Amino acid sequence: MLKRTRTITYTVTIAGRSSPSSRTRRCAVQARSWCTRWNANAAARYIRRPTTSPWPSIDDHPPRPPTTGSSCNLGDRVMIRMKIETDSVQFLQDRIGEYHPVKTFALFSGGHDSICSTYLAMENGIADAVVHVNTGIGIEETREFVRATCAHYEWPLIELHPPKRTYVDIIRQFGFPGPGFHHVPYRWLKERALGKLVRESKEKPRDRVMLITGVRLSESTRRMGNVNPNFRNGAKVWVAPIAEWGDLEKNQYMKAHKLPRNEVVDFLHMSGECLCGAFAHPGELKEIRYWYPKAAEYIDSLIPIAAESGNYTAWGIPRRMFPSNAQLPLCWSCEARWDDEQ
Repeated sequence: MLKRTRTITYTVTIAGRSSPSSRTRRCAVQARSWCTRWNANAAARYIRRPTTSPWPSIDDHPPRPPTTGSSCNLGDRVMIRMKIETDSVQFLQDRIGEYHPVKTFALFSGGHDSICSTYLAMENGIADAVVHVNTGIGIEETREFVRATCAHYEWPLIELHPPKRTYVDIIRQFGFPGPGFHHVPYRWLKERALGKLVRESKEKPRDRVMLITGVRLSESTRRMGNVNPNFRNGAKVWVAPIAEWGDLEKNQYMKAHKLPRNEVVDFLHMSGECLCGAFAHPGELKEIRYWYPKAAEYIDSLIPIAAESGNYTAWGIPRRMFPSNAQLPLCWSCEARWDDEQ
């Protein structure tokens, strides 16, 4: 048989001893010929592999523990998903025990992140009702998706509307908003409507209301280090049970529980419940016009109204004004998408 020695010479072992032979020379000539025509790997395929390999074997490298990647088998993925889900439920229960809220609401924008957090909270008996903020400037199909989903699972739905000023009032006075002006439509369209719900839910001045969001931290947001999706702001206690989930965990959770998908998210990669335009990316209006022309036509109808302000008459054009560092949890996904694109 062939045996490899330290001098990288192939010899023929006969009766327990090794000696050169004409066969060895023929093998060497054949190897050199194949090396010049192909490569060393091609030559190795035509010469018998030595029985004692100089390379480390698989025994020298113990197998890695299972991860959430594609290398996991089905059983590993199921166990990992169950552990992540259990940890998220336990996280919510711990926050309930810490803050003792008088009411707990699951905020459902219509996106796939928020449907996971809403299902997690509602099906485990943690939230009292589902809340959707109807900004008045969004894709109607998303609102219909929220209503149909809540009806299917028999979740009580509270649909909020801006209590005073509307999106039309904003653009009539200031024009279309941009990133630097985002805090104004946020407060008028979302924060004040939610604040009214919190005030009506409180029984005593020191009562607290828990708001469960579908915020997931992107890699760029994680690197910032100073952003916390779980915090208390007065009577509001913001909680994000799936903040550490990745796309894989989210998709596995939706598939395991057969959660419905919002086609708006699949087409536009956003829920579309708010089209204020503050964080619109280039070409976003064209995408909206292609998939949802009625929403784009409504935005077009607002251009003459925005012209009354004399400024910022184009939807989705960046503007710098009154920058704010405040955390705006109801618009977290838009801000994160904007940061990732910069």
